[in-house]
Parts: sequence; structure tokens; C-alpha cells
Amino acid sequence: PRASQPKVQKSHSFLTCEPTPKPIIRQRSRSLPSASEKKKKQCRSVGVRFVDSLGLDLENVRLFKSEEDPFVPYHVTFRLLMGAEMTDGRHLEISLPYLKPDFAKQPGDQPRFLHRLHEQKVCLERILCFELGIIGITQVV
Repeated sequence: PRASQPKVQKSHSFLTCEPTPKPIIRQRSRSLPSASEKKKKQCRSVGVRFVDSLGLDLENVRLFKSEEDPFVPYHVTFRLLMGAEMTDGRHLEISLPYLKPDFAKQPGDQPRFLHRLHEQKVCLERILCFELGIIGITQVV
């Protein structure tokens, strides 16, 4: 739609210091796209890119079909069941697996830990086992 131009009154022939007014040209605001611009943007295809925390592309993307149930790992199911029973106020009826390390001393307390760290660039320093999971502390060079 065309913007209406303001009406300019014709001045009678008297002397004035002010310049004669010029019509103001109005344009559509750039923040409000026209209908044709909206259609162009809606037709554009939208792509999704999966990246890791550093912005690198993921190599393995899994697609799930809606009719198939996804595989849920045991530890996830276990935590969901445990959380549901705790919020329900009942006692836990399932046995909690307790894990413990297979080595006598913590890896960080071993005599050649620093030498091994410089060779491998990353080493497990300490491991802590709890009923709900494992915490591993690593050193990176």
C-alpha cells in the first residue's frame, strides 16, 4: 500500500524566512517485512547441525524411529527407579550395586605416576566409588 503524502498548503504571496515545506517520503519500516518477504523466509529449508562443546561436528548421529522403543542403559533405568522411589517416600526395595576399584593404591599415589602422566598425557589420579556412581579425577598435561 502506498503511503499518503501530506498535503502542503499553498502559501499566498507573503514574505517569510522559513523555507517552503517539502513533502515527506515515507518508507516501510525494515523491522516489519512485507508479505512477500515472509513467504520467502518460510520456504527456506531449516538444517540442524550437531556439535560438541568445542563446536566440532559429531561423527556419529543416531536416528530413532518413533515406533521403536529406544535402548535405555541399565544405569539410567536404575537411577530413574531409585529417584521415583525416593520421591514417593517409600524405602528402597532394590539392591544397590556397590563398586570398588580393582587396585590396592590410588593411581596418583603410585611411585611412577608423574612419569606415566608425561608419557601418556592423561592419567587417572584418583577414583571414588559411591552407591550412586563413580567419580574419577584425572590429570592432563
